[in-house]
Amino acid sequence: MLKDPILSQIWNSSIEKSYLDTNRDVAMAVQSGSFTSGWDHFFSCGFKEARPGAPTITPEILDYIKASISQRYWDQRKDSVYLMQVRCLAQFISRNCESVIDVGSNGCPTLDWFPSEKLRVSVDLHVPYVANEIVASKCNFLDYYADNCFDLGLCLQVLEHVADARGFAAKLLSTCKRVIVSVPYKWEVNENTMEIGHIHDPVDEKKMLLWFGRSPDFQIICEERETAIQRLICYYESKNFS
Repeated sequence: MLKDPILSQIWNSSIEKSYLDTNRDVAMAVQSGSFTSGWDHFFSCGFKEARPGAPTITPEILDYIKASISQRYWDQRKDSVYLMQVRCLAQFISRNCESVIDVGSNGCPTLDWFPSEKLRVSVDLHVPYVANEIVASKCNFLDYYADNCFDLGLCLQVLEHVADARGFAAKLLSTCKRVIVSVPYKWEVNENTMEIGHIHDPVDEKKMLLWFGRSPDFQIICEERETAIQRLICYYESKNFS
């Protein structure tokens, strides 16, 4: 059923049937096209939810699944202009960093960009990124407390979802010495953007200035090749630090 020789050891047609029979909501999601199979659901999120009807996963297999998910995530986004831009900027800025926080990660493995940093923290209201040597904190960032300021903070495609965007921006600047933020740039308000939780569209330089209280130290507007979707990437250095 699976081409991967390691993952094929834990999932076969009988387990697929058991998983779908036990989890009727997953079966309905497969029927609707949200997932291609029970395995696709389990591989994407079911293993985190400890779903019944699935095989027992050893720590070694779990690590392998997580690594596979991270690889699939980047494979699916290998042509993303905005992620290329953010990654280049982040890796340049983080050359002397020892701590990185990803705020509103939604399970995205962006912290994998920084394998040598001593402290890597993922904060998300629902789905922080979970992996080895990463501190995952499931909480509202506005309620998050850190003992020390982080050298670098990422906040990618988050502010458009946050009611108190101004307070969120202030918390980013007080929590991190350097901050990289991306937002959808001048996206029109429509059913699709409202469905995915955008409450501040259209976002532009004026709104970012209102939220952060000053202009960024650097900014760039990037456009995706295929879709022409634009995103605004802003970099801020906290004025409390030299």
